[in-house]
Amino acid sequence: MMFKNVMLFLFFTFSVFSQSGKEPVYKNDSASYYIQKSVFFEKNGDFQKANYNANKAIFLGQKTKNKTAIIDGYFTLSVIHIDLKKYDNAIENLLRTVSILNTIPQSSKLALAYYNLGLCYIKKNDFSTAEDYFNKTNAVYESIDLPSVANRVNFEKALLYLDEKKVAIAEKIFLEIAHLPDTVDSFKLQSEAFYQLGKIKEIQKENTLALNYLN
Repeated sequence: MMFKNVMLFLFFTFSVFSQSGKEPVYKNDSASYYIQKSVFFEKNGDFQKANYNANKAIFLGQKTKNKTAIIDGYFTLSVIHIDLKKYDNAIENLLRTVSILNTIPQSSKLALAYYNLGLCYIKKNDFSTAEDYFNKTNAVYESIDLPSVANRVNFEKALLYLDEKKVAIAEKIFLEIAHLPDTVDSFKLQSEAFYQLGKIKEIQKENTLALNYLN
């Protein structure tokens, strides 16, 4: 699924998320425990249990006034709803996530929440709103001094457009990336952009251009 690939590029995982692939063992009645449970069940496709545990984490977070737990809970719910293609529900939980994140110093968590809002609006074919959220994503990365990540955001955004058959939009973004100033950071991304341009031209039967991009 495209969403899973996008999540990997951002390399964003809440600190309490389970990485072991095994169901978390009960230690105490804490929000972080229920978040770990929720993520485990989400990864294994048991969305009912994932939903229950995320809501349990939110309840405990609200009870103890733990902002991190509430943020993680709402974000986890949004991931569950994206998996289920319930984009309106995902947007609702992402907006809740953002509203709390905007009360604390900006971080990559806020950037990812904005990015996922953009993803949801692309899936709803509301491309204007999606672009607004992608721009907010990049603004956050600029503000936390990670401007190079913005180029990766744009690349992944182009893949999303390509997945939705918006080839002209995707091609324009890939071209912009391909012609970025040459740096160590941009080289791999430029190569990936040229590859995508080549595949687009192959499909369009523009074989000469395809070969130019792919070589």
